[in-house]
Amino acid sequence: MPSETTLYNFNNTPIEPADGESVESFYVNIPKDHVAMANSGNFIVPPFPPGIPTFTEPAIQRGLAVLAKVRDGEGEVVGFASELEVFPEDGLDRDDAAWDTHWTIILPGRGTVFLHQIECTPESAPLIMRPAMETGKDWVGDVTFVTSIGPLANGRGRIAGGTGEFEKVSGSFVEIARTTKFTAAGEMHLTPIELRLFKENV
Repeated sequence: MPSETTLYNFNNTPIEPADGESVESFYVNIPKDHVAMANSGNFIVPPFPPGIPTFTEPAIQRGLAVLAKVRDGEGEVVGFASELEVFPEDGLDRDDAAWDTHWTIILPGRGTVFLHQIECTPESAPLIMRPAMETGKDWVGDVTFVTSIGPLANGRGRIAGGTGEFEKVSGSFVEIARTTKFTAAGEMHLTPIELRLFKENV
């Protein structure tokens, strides 16, 4: 973790490996690696690129879909990923709102990893988003959120499956998002999002 960032981990989700766990991390830099994002158009973060179809139908209005490039620890692009989220019926009005997130990481030549977690970042709205939206001024800083709070008992997300070299891998993961900018227009700079996998059976 960079020494200059402030870490928020309100759920005390363990982010270091336990005995027997092998760690591998993948990274997404937003907006640098951002390919597309779709939602209803009523979220604090707008769809991207402009003109992309929105989730207007009732069954999917609470959904969000992201497509992005994926990097390794050396900063090289090694694959791509989708992030699919479903927000609670009462939206994100509550700071402690939690939601389901499903990641699919595709690594050509290696295989695919499927991840599932429950996310919650109660500090982000009062610290970053709300001040930017209320004042009309961009927020600039350096904070890092451990967003994972489940579904595993220790607060981690789970490795739900895989293909190729990940076919028999089990274990858990955490999402760690370093936030350095949030604009009044709703553009978030995550530099980076880290998906830290704790692999077992390897």
